[in-house]
Amino acid sequence: MSALAASTVIGNAAMRCATTETASAGMRLRLTALSGTLHTATGHNAGACAPSAITRLVDMGVEPYLLSSSVIGVLAQRLVRRICSSCKEPYKPTMADLASIGLDPEKLDDGNVFRGAGCPACFGLGFKGRHGAYELLTVDNETRKQIVRSPDAVVLREIAIKAGMIS
Repeated sequence: MSALAASTVIGNAAMRCATTETASAGMRLRLTALSGTLHTATGHNAGACAPSAITRLVDMGVEPYLLSSSVIGVLAQRLVRRICSSCKEPYKPTMADLASIGLDPEKLDDGNVFRGAGCPACFGLGFKGRHGAYELLTVDNETRKQIVRSPDAVVLREIAIKAGMIS
């Protein structure tokens, strides 16, 4: 189950609440804000991509017209495991392995990828630590129009990729 915690930052004051009312109020504040005032919201979403945050806010009851006129960008973050540097080793994946994760074998430098063999430093897991993988959706005019028409995450994602979003 996803939950949204909206934080509205005005100058040095901050409010944090996990309600639809706070999310809607944050959007309204953004519309009426004086220049130089920044409002941010943090959310936890089941989807790992930035466009799904727009859909989540609409599902919570925020009106699409408020989102289209107030959101300037969405940054999505996913934490991924880091291969242990102590036992990192190259290997040649099979075509089935590459196809299962959507990688083109011709895009690999030398055909190798890496994996952790497992060692005492990583307790035999092959992974140690985490990396952040990020996706930034900047809301342009075409995205704004789509949010008002239908805030479907799949369509928003297609528009964002055409506009240059790397996913």
